[in-house]
Amino acid sequence: MKKTLILLMFLHIMQITCAKAFSQDEFLKQNPVLEKLLYYGTLAPSSHNAQMWKVRILSDNEFLIILDKERNLNYVDPDSRESLISIGAFLANIIRGSEILGLNLQYNIYNETAPDNSVVYVSFSGIETESFSDSVQKFENLLLKRKTSKEKFSKKKIPVQEINKIIAGYEDSVIYFPKDSSSYQYIRENTMKAYETQGQNQDKRNELSEWFRFSDKETEAKKDGFSAEMLGMGSLKKFFYYNFYNREKVRNIKFLNEELKLIKTQTDTADGFLLVIAKDNSVKENIRAGIILENIWLNAADADIKIQPLSQILEEEPYKNNISNDLNINGEVKMILRTGYSANNKIVKKVRRNIKDILDNTEILNTKEEKQ
Repeated sequence: MKKTLILLMFLHIMQITCAKAFSQDEFLKQNPVLEKLLYYGTLAPSSHNAQMWKVRILSDNEFLIILDKERNLNYVDPDSRESLISIGAFLANIIRGSEILGLNLQYNIYNETAPDNSVVYVSFSGIETESFSDSVQKFENLLLKRKTSKEKFSKKKIPVQEINKIIAGYEDSVIYFPKDSSSYQYIRENTMKAYETQGQNQDKRNELSEWFRFSDKETEAKKDGFSAEMLGMGSLKKFFYYNFYNREKVRNIKFLNEELKLIKTQTDTADGFLLVIAKDNSVKENIRAGIILENIWLNAADADIKIQPLSQILEEEPYKNNISNDLNINGEVKMILRTGYSANNKIVKKVRRNIKDILDNTEILNTKEEKQ
């Protein structure tokens, strides 16, 4: 009996001793399917391209998605609505990617942000197979094709059947207001007013300016924010912008006047506005809105229909408090998307942090037996 106890103690000590603590990055390199899913997530859109997500890997098929409050837009988004929507878009790409890879994925969106700021638990099972390779490539190309389109849209009308395809499955949560509707004019006019109101606030202008990048070097170093290409600039405008603009100029009220002219052109040339609606302002509903947002955006990209989020009306009072009632909408408006056609089909290089940069620093203790 005594020998048996000694042997059991020895085996327990050996198990602890042999357990290896991996950093999140080291562990990820040994799990390519997990790495691919997180890569898909990083290609999601986010307000100001601030990328308000972090990931904590729990095992080779489990992870938490965490709200990175250090990247929150505290002046225009004090309640983290846009940050949570961005995390929803991050999750949407993972869900869609797992389906393409033939994985069985499960997730749990929390009703409230956890003490560690985690908001979603994700697990998956199954093995990626080569038979899905064509679908995988098509999906990855679609993720790269999806972009924010700031250019002037054409006068070509979007057929009703195309709108129906874009919002298929989300008819209860998405509304489309075409250009000839009074609701379109309401959104157009109040977007202009809200943008001007926001521009008068120095704190909000300062916050926005922090996400502008004024050189390729700065863009590459920070891997977030607005590059010249993401602002819709061609080579000549990019040269002028990088050489004659800086953060102080963006903070200046004169920059607001330039932006107002651009916003007017953008809202004047949309074919319509897509609105994403949710029940309330809970963590779960905001993340769900982000899932819907990314899915209809990918559907639009697949149909060569362009999208640009316009958030100012949802960030400024009294507009954000009045919009649902004024438009007779039962629920809260979470996103407004300028929608239309454009001849500009150029794929813009996505500015994103590397996967290792979104991982937290919690070590993973791996006590599983190594596969022979």
